[in-house]
Amino acid sequence: DRVRNSSVLVDCSSMGPIAITAAVACFGSENILFGTDNPIYRSEWQLEAVQQARISDEDRKAILHDNGARALQRWQ
Repeated sequence: DRVRNSSVLVDCSSMGPIAITAAVACFGSENILFGTDNPIYRSEWQLEAVQQARISDEDRKAILHDNGARALQRWQ
């Protein structure tokens, strides 16, 4: 609950679909940003991992777009 209710954001770089599913259960999708660790991990691999994770479409949209957009608004 402490992470879910905090302003801490984690990224999903270098995570596979099982780890992303677990991270959503642990941290909440609202606290996860899409990340790639490019060029070490290819962006396509990480996008595929998010697509294959057993999470809702709403969670997926939050990770791939909404959370990053919200984080960037803090510095505008």
